[in-house]
Amino acid sequence: MVLVYDFGGGTFDVSLVDIGEVNGSLAYTVQASRGDPHLGGKDVDDIIFQRAADAFKLRYGKDPRDDAKALRKLREECSAAKEALATSQSYEMELELMKEDDFTFKITRGEFDEWIEPVMQKTLDCVKGVLQDVNFDKGRVHQVILVGGSTRIAKVSSMLEDFFGKPPCKTVDPDEAVAMGAALAPRVGSRDGSARPPLVLNDVTPLGLGILCRSRSGHNYIENVIPRNTNIPTTCVKSDFQTPYDNCTHLTFDVC
Repeated sequence: MVLVYDFGGGTFDVSLVDIGEVNGSLAYTVQASRGDPHLGGKDVDDIIFQRAADAFKLRYGKDPRDDAKALRKLREECSAAKEALATSQSYEMELELMKEDDFTFKITRGEFDEWIEPVMQKTLDCVKGVLQDVNFDKGRVHQVILVGGSTRIAKVSSMLEDFFGKPPCKTVDPDEAVAMGAALAPRVGSRDGSARPPLVLNDVTPLGLGILCRSRSGHNYIENVIPRNTNIPTTCVKSDFQTPYDNCTHLTFDVC
């Protein structure tokens, strides 16, 4: 069993995948998946940015968040700081902002790890949740695969090693993993002249899918139609919906 920890720039996903042979084909079966579509490396950038912007405001009495040019320049430097701290023990910003040419801001690895702890904890909560979804013991996970550039943050590897009791796999480049998967995708379910496909993917929905409904009292609510972790493709039919008025000829469904 393999756990895929996908921490990208703007999203986070974690999947528990069983890899084995089924009817002579190599099969990838996703047991469970969950994540946060609004959690990613940008959140780490924002944490560094807020710290640096506060330091600049305290030192010069001016807020770089109020100046578009200064904001853009500082954000670029904060992203560079995040990348540098993946391998270095400290990073010092040196840049000119709002006509102040001597702004410096030093970050140590210890400070950085402390600042991003809430973000790391959110990702770990997703890891724990996906294991709980299928009642799977973490000791039975054979490998943890890191996907996405944000997994280069040293805190990610140390956190997962502490949780699983073994380091994550380092043989797959996290920046190339998605491209490698896309290159293999055409082989999924295709046949090369043999009676069986070389690769089989059994996937699930990472998020629940529902439709926006209205109660008799006039309040809007979301009715979950396809629960998270449902095998796909799937067919789900519910018969307890009613049209908003008699002789209705068409409806527009808002999928949520």
